Amino acid sequence: MSHLLPLDSQTLPAGVKSRFIDNVNGLRMHILEAGNDHNRPLVILLHGFPELAYTWRKVLILLANQGYHVIAPDQRGCGRTITIDRNSDDDFTSF
Repeated sequence: MSHLLPLDSQTLPAGVKSRFIDNVNGLRMHILEAGNDHNRPLVILLHGFPELAYTWRKVLILLANQGYHVIAPDQRGCGRTITIDRNSDDDFTSF
């Protein structure tokens, strides 16, 4: 699964960017981002279960247009966020 790519621009509304942040507590975290001027106030949108960051795609644009830098991550175990640590808790070899 480490070969996952960011979502393409045909999948997302104009102004929403898909990217990865590597090694966030052993994860390769996928986020959607809009209004990415880092001088803007930050809003983080967290999805519930069983949803994804993609759920927020329309809200990202609305908030970015209001002057916010908005991030929606795929939380642990959801969407494109994956474990990069091969010695993680999901390794049952020792059992």
